[in-house]
Amino acid sequence: AESLAYDWIYKHLYWTDTSTNSINMACIDDNMTATCRMMLYNNSDPNCAQLPEVCIDEPRALVVQPHRV
Repeated sequence: AESLAYDWIYKHLYWTDTSTNSINMACIDDNMTATCRMMLYNNSDPNCAQLPEVCIDEPRALVVQPHRV
């Protein structure tokens, strides 16, 4: 992981992985156990060839601004 960010309101952990050019998320329960894990972004997505303006070449940093909806 290159960067970590934690959303303390919804208990989500986010991280970047420059080896896969991806941004990932895990749901963390009250016992600090990951209950779900998903890749939110991956540069190998075929949409990047069609929409290069939405592609991230090497994700390195994250900022989380949590707020209740």
